[in-house]
Amino acid sequence: MSKTNYALPDDYEEKPKDWLVSALIFTRALSFILKENEGIVVNIMNDMNNSDWTREVKQVFVYKKSNQVHITECEDNLPEGQLIWMHEFEDGSLQ
Repeated sequence: MSKTNYALPDDYEEKPKDWLVSALIFTRALSFILKENEGIVVNIMNDMNNSDWTREVKQVFVYKKSNQVHITECEDNLPEGQLIWMHEFEDGSLQ
C-alpha cells in the first residue's frame, strides 16, 4: 500500500479512514480545478478489477456539476485523460 501522508512517521500504520480523508481532499481539489460541466476520462479497469463496483466498467467520466465532483460510467472508448464537457438535456440525461 502506498503512503498517503508523507508528514507522518515511517512506522505509522495507515487506516482506511486515512484513505477516505485523502480521497475527500483530492475530490475537493478537483472541484477547484475543473470548471462547471468540465471533466476528464479515467480508465479504471486495471485499478479496480477486484471491486464489485466496476461491473466490467472500463472508463468513467469525472466531472464537475453544481459545484460537486461526479463520477459516471463512460460507454464510449475515449483516450484516458481527454477533457470532456457534459451537456444536460431536458429529460435530465447527460452527454
